[in-house]
Amino acid sequence: MKRISTISFLLFAVLFVQCNFEKADEKRKNTLLPETMRVAYVVNLQDSLFPKNCKNLTEKSFIDIIVDKVLANEVDVYQSFDVGNYYPYSINKSEKTGLDEINKKMDALDRMVRVVDAETGDTIQQLIKGKFSREEIKSVLFVEDWFMYEEPLSFKKDVKAVVPIRNYFSYFDSLHENPMKRKLFRIIPEKNQEKTTREKAQKRLKPVKEMMYEFVFNFSETTLLQSEPELYALLKENGEILEDHFAPYFNSLAQRKMIYSLIEKAVCGKIPVYDADEMTEKLPIEEIIRRIGIENSDDVRNPKNGKLLLDELFSSIGYDEYRSVIFTEQWLIDEETLLVEKKIKSIIPVRHYKIFDENDSIIFAKRKLFAVKL
Repeated sequence: MKRISTISFLLFAVLFVQCNFEKADEKRKNTLLPETMRVAYVVNLQDSLFPKNCKNLTEKSFIDIIVDKVLANEVDVYQSFDVGNYYPYSINKSEKTGLDEINKKMDALDRMVRVVDAETGDTIQQLIKGKFSREEIKSVLFVEDWFMYEEPLSFKKDVKAVVPIRNYFSYFDSLHENPMKRKLFRIIPEKNQEKTTREKAQKRLKPVKEMMYEFVFNFSETTLLQSEPELYALLKENGEILEDHFAPYFNSLAQRKMIYSLIEKAVCGKIPVYDADEMTEKLPIEEIIRRIGIENSDDVRNPKNGKLLLDELFSSIGYDEYRSVIFTEQWLIDEETLLVEKKIKSIIPVRHYKIFDENDSIIFAKRKLFAVKL
């Protein structure tokens, strides 16, 4: 029998209490801890890992709606970072920015630059015509407050800020060898609601986009790089480790509590869960246990009555294997204030684990455990 770690025991105790002794007024507390969980992360819009599940719902795209409103100077726009604060999740000291600065970041204005004449070696002035394509805005940094509630199970993301990111190549990089990224500006919807009310803005919300993307937990990059350099390189190559992925309060305890809560509800039969690819086939409990990594469910059942032993199950789970979740969402937007709302349609825990090939070489594998529809 594996020895139960202290933190696993404490988490099991929390889940056991929630399962058996939870009071009505405690069921709406944020499971993620603390009560307000601030998260900043990047979503790739054009290079999604799940292109079949990502589509525009309106003729005008999510980015076009935002850029049109900004260039028309109809909403307040802010610098992409707080002054004196390099943390992307902070929005408390935002300073406004203007169209000139935004157009410069877009390279939308004609400008003179100094270049070296290839024939004479002299430094000369050269005019570069402004050239910007909205197709270059391939990703968005979101700053959000997350809330996860137990009963009924629900997950909410309160979007606090939206930062479009331009992915481009320098004018002088004709071979496109050095891709560059630049945050263009930041929209803070609640600051644009001073002229109206949030209730009115919510009534104007309309669906604009469906998205499916993977959120990789904020494991320490330094620790991961030192302990598992191959996995780190793979995640970095796939774009799953992002420099703007920042969630200091979403620590290992909160991450583990989120995953364990979903697993506990699934194996106890409290919520129906589905195959993550088909999304229509309900998974039996035995299959869920197998996908967790326990081949024989008898190992985590009471031999006398066959009941599931949660403490044995959780002590058998390699927590460090659960590094991400996949969200399926519908995005809505109010074109007047640029208020953005995300409706979470499903959450899919993802297991990252090691297997050995025929040469006993380690291969890193991923598996979607199940889909929880919300």
